[in-house]
Amino acid sequence: MPCRLFSRRLDWSNLWNLGKLEFQNILRDTYFISIMLGAVIFLFLDDWIGNLTYGVPDRPLTMNMLLFKTYNYGLFAFILLMFYAGETVHRDRATNFSSIGDALPVPNWVQLGSKFLAIVGICLMLATLPMAVGVIVQVLHGYFNFKFEYYFIDLYLITFWDYLQMAMLAFFVHALVNNKFIGHFAGLGIWIVMFVLRNFLEYGYNLAFYSFKPGYLISDMNDFGHFGQPLCGFNLYWTAFGFILLFLAALLWSRGAEQSFQRGGRRSGSAGTCASASGWRHWLSSGSAALVLSITT
Repeated sequence: MPCRLFSRRLDWSNLWNLGKLEFQNILRDTYFISIMLGAVIFLFLDDWIGNLTYGVPDRPLTMNMLLFKTYNYGLFAFILLMFYAGETVHRDRATNFSSIGDALPVPNWVQLGSKFLAIVGICLMLATLPMAVGVIVQVLHGYFNFKFEYYFIDLYLITFWDYLQMAMLAFFVHALVNNKFIGHFAGLGIWIVMFVLRNFLEYGYNLAFYSFKPGYLISDMNDFGHFGQPLCGFNLYWTAFGFILLFLAALLWSRGAEQSFQRGGRRSGSAGTCASASGWRHWLSSGSAALVLSITT
């Protein structure tokens, strides 16, 4: 008779396999393919046309290719992350698989972590596409002076973390409200409020607005110049805060037939979970406080 094995190694294996499955489900979705295709088309057009100065286009420099990704492509990336973070969180309930999956002996961190791992893959893909499209546009223009160090620094040390922070906030909102459509509207409402406060009320304090950081420019003369250190500090600051939100989402994660807030509170208040939660809360809050002090001083 085969013995049943529930080890930590099996949990990590399930995390990876379920994450790949969730990632593949997103890639196969028709709406995802359509939105991604629109994002690539608009990114290609922005890179190809560039900024026209008196009707004269810019040269296809690497810094220009990275600048143009903040135009229409940024909106498509925001829509994809906000929408599919919620879709991934609620996929089991939407397909009625939760009645089976929630009864399996799989820890909560494996279930939620696999969904987050899939969104991390989407963030990585969204951060990589501007480099692929930018290089193609540069080649078509006959420009071969690629500066891949600019691509890697900007896309994987700055942009990727922006996308990841968006996903963390979306996970927290959906775990808090526990409703897919309300979660979509609540997450969108948070960003609209921050946009209005910054652009219309001119309140531009970056430490008070989630995932915002100082603007920056890339120059062929001094690369990222004096922008590098503040960008790194703000990315660490908001990523640490994002992991706090993700940890709270894990505590609020609803599982089983009873989907109430009190149910999540009782589960997160159990002896084992409470002990580990208090330690992680202390570590994360201490780290965030240290980052705040390092940035503000």
